[in-house]
Amino acid sequence: MAVQQVPMQYIFCVIRVIFVNNLFSFNSRFETWIDTYLSKESANLGDFGEPAYLSDSEKQNGSLVYSKKAVNVVLSNKIPLRRRIRDMRDPLCKSVTYETKLPTTSVVIIFYNEAWSVLLRTVYSVLQESPPKFLKEIILVDDNSNEGR
Repeated sequence: MAVQQVPMQYIFCVIRVIFVNNLFSFNSRFETWIDTYLSKESANLGDFGEPAYLSDSEKQNGSLVYSKKAVNVVLSNKIPLRRRIRDMRDPLCKSVTYETKLPTTSVVIIFYNEAWSVLLRTVYSVLQESPPKFLKEIILVDDNSNEGR
């Protein structure tokens, strides 16, 4: 199954971040986190929804974080932001032809104490799977998260 990989430099979309708290300290921490994340991701891990596993040495740390977040953040942090996903549409939907003149849209993602890897992969998925001509902006709204980043 072929997935179109759109180079990020060809995607023109405004991403706005709205925070209830910590607006001014966020940007530099966010950029640092992305750089750190990109250096740790494992190529093709989790592609097309395939299972991914931690090494024995990582499992204990993953279990501790899982009990707090209900998601294995240690494993999530290793999955690439641009992971390829399966087309989960119903077969009938794949044959639908849509109007070519549709309005642009804004995607609003509201989060609270979300793991950065999960949030960023969501943003990348929206960018990668949405036709650029229809995507006006992505708005991230932090609903007063209280965990340090």
